[in-house]
Amino acid sequence: MPFEAYLKAAAKSPQGGIHWPWGVVRGRTDGGDHGERGTVALVSQPDSGEAAPGVSLALQVVPPGYATSPHRHSFWHLYMVQDGKGDGYLDDTLHCALAPGDVLYVPAWSLHSFRNTSKTAPLVLYALQNLPQVAALGTLLRQGGESAPERIYRPQQQPWGERPGLHGRTRDRISEARPHGAAEHAFAVGGDPSPD
Repeated sequence: MPFEAYLKAAAKSPQGGIHWPWGVVRGRTDGGDHGERGTVALVSQPDSGEAAPGVSLALQVVPPGYATSPHRHSFWHLYMVQDGKGDGYLDDTLHCALAPGDVLYVPAWSLHSFRNTSKTAPLVLYALQNLPQVAALGTLLRQGGESAPERIYRPQQQPWGERPGLHGRTRDRISEARPHGAAEHAFAVGGDPSPD
């Protein structure tokens, strides 16, 4: 391929802004399937798997009294606590109490888990992560507990919600048309929105 043709093929249109109102996002979590790794993925386009180029944004709801299983993977997380209280665990070196407004950075390949310390209120976390970037490079790995690391392969010919291993049991995709500039709200609902 000539270099000029390559540049033209590689060029992408700039992404417009998008707004996900908390009331709409929170409504998607009520009575939903709170998978081990997430409840709702916020995406810029219904089939993209990305909130912004190279990154995804998921909402993880940890039910009262529940703890997630320790796991690690080849992408980083930036967790922001929206509601509730709990404990965060990182590589057996960091144990922190979490409250609304707290932020926790989990580097790639760091063992991590959460525990909701409340008996009545869910622990609600936003998880910003570079999962799409790592998946596009073909270097997406995960490991749960004592199991061996597992390479996650994402076939390019399948639509986003049907990629085995990448988005777990996603059963439904909901696109909610509320334009903000050129973009619209898009949600991936149900199951585990990320493979970690």
